[in-house]
Amino acid sequence: MRTLALTVLLLACAPAYAQIYKCVDARGVTQYSDKPVPPSCKGGAVKIRATPPTGTGGQSVPPAAGTAAELNRRCARMMQEHKSAEPGRREELREQARGCA
Repeated sequence: MRTLALTVLLLACAPAYAQIYKCVDARGVTQYSDKPVPPSCKGGAVKIRATPPTGTGGQSVPPAAGTAAELNRRCARMMQEHKSAEPGRREELREQARGCA
């Protein structure tokens, strides 16, 4: 009985492995799925790195996405793209630039 309980406990704690696939379509939209991508998409299997457990004395808050200068450059580049983009692409760029002032 003890062996059965230990076996069930070990199987319940076993890590789950899954494959993730990345698909970038003709419009440049990126999607992730657990199913293989069709031939019309660029991309393929994504390698996923394990993250270390939190609370081990390391930094618990992830670092900032970037400095203010980097964010300002990104926003300026998006605004330039928006001005020269086709009408269909402008809405997509507007969504990406939501955080820009």
